[in-house]
Amino acid sequence: MKFERYQAYKESEVEWLCEVPKHWLPVRIKDVIRKIDQGWSPNAENRTVEKREWGVLKLSAINNGKYYEINHKALPDTTGIKNQYIVRTGDLLITRSNTPELVGDCGLVLVEPIFNLMYSDLIYCLKIKSNKILDRYLNYFLCTTSFRWLKTVSARGLNTSMVKISQGIICRWNIFSPPLPEQKAIAQYLDTKTAQIDHKIDLLTQKAQRYEELKRSLINETVTRGLDKSVPMKDSGVEWLGQIPEHWEIKRLKDLSTLIIDGTHFTPDYTSHGIRFLSVNDITRKPFDLNQSKFISPDAHKGLIKRCRPKKGDILLSKNGTIGVPLLIDFDEEVSIYVSLCLIKITPQVNARYSYYSFLASFMFEQYNLHSKTNSVTNLHLDKLRNFFQLCPPLSEQKAIATYLDTKTAQIDQIIQTINSKIEKLKELRKTLINDVVTGKIKVASEA
Repeated sequence: MKFERYQAYKESEVEWLCEVPKHWLPVRIKDVIRKIDQGWSPNAENRTVEKREWGVLKLSAINNGKYYEINHKALPDTTGIKNQYIVRTGDLLITRSNTPELVGDCGLVLVEPIFNLMYSDLIYCLKIKSNKILDRYLNYFLCTTSFRWLKTVSARGLNTSMVKISQGIICRWNIFSPPLPEQKAIAQYLDTKTAQIDHKIDLLTQKAQRYEELKRSLINETVTRGLDKSVPMKDSGVEWLGQIPEHWEIKRLKDLSTLIIDGTHFTPDYTSHGIRFLSVNDITRKPFDLNQSKFISPDAHKGLIKRCRPKKGDILLSKNGTIGVPLLIDFDEEVSIYVSLCLIKITPQVNARYSYYSFLASFMFEQYNLHSKTNSVTNLHLDKLRNFFQLCPPLSEQKAIATYLDTKTAQIDQIIQTINSKIEKLKELRKTLINDVVTGKIKVASEA
């Protein structure tokens, strides 16, 4: 599709943008806002608010120009309310501290908040001068891919994993501003076009979720009922499990493994190369990519594997934060693990891939929910895990189940991957559209 361009352009004279429409004017953020505030850091509970309670926003409440108020934590009743930090309609929220890729992300509070919420000390709140700039236009401008470069180079930090942007730097940011009627036309155009794209993304996301549910259902049905539906069944003795094949056994995990142990309880010094070091974040990131994990030195690794040495064929299970995500080690590379993971070395009477699929069954999640403890971080104690039960068919049947599920889940995963590729293309289209419209590459006619 060919879009109309403006009649005349000029050099922007900023590093991150080549040219802009000639009649657009550069303005500093400090000149279009009434104030900028940083939130506070109260002790919060790991749950959402109930009626009349107050909560504090999480960083995930602000994402790619959108505001998701459901992403918050409840505050104890004893916490005092600070009026200056209350989230209100028209607030433009910007993340103060985050990873280099996400720091400076923004989201506009477009409608009256449903929940009683305040913003945290990791978030800035900008109050916009409505006679100077349209809040929706500014939000779109700050979300452009062109402006992302400026956010990244503006950030500072002692390490590369978490950086911060100061209020002073934000106030000195330059943006380009067309006349207010043109800002309104641009915002309305992008509201319409991005809503259409978002609708397509939502439909595809729902489709992918249905296939994920199909995969979970297939795994659960197969590891609890087997492949032959004609075999005699017996009562499992577990209310929420129901019947299982008559010739299957129920055994404790400790009887199906030679070792169940967690990783090191101390954070090691990370290096630029060496031995891969895995934590809960690595195995919950989908798809799993060993190359995304951090390094520790070979000497540190030698010390850690005296107690806990993962090998090919072992299973890692997340036990802190996100509970119950398994990873079958199907690679030869040496790794060490953090305390957020536990290592399970299974006995020869259990097929490794069958065991992996068993950890994904609903009966395991019932046990996770029953025995995990939630304080500030959800965790699963090893003594509880060792007594979890698993279903144990004959080894030949385990192998057949694993082979069947390998084939079927691979087919479903391929479908999901195709859907996700379409979603990513739509997201890129959305970013490109916003960037090209708000930086003047595409002309949007304002109302006469």
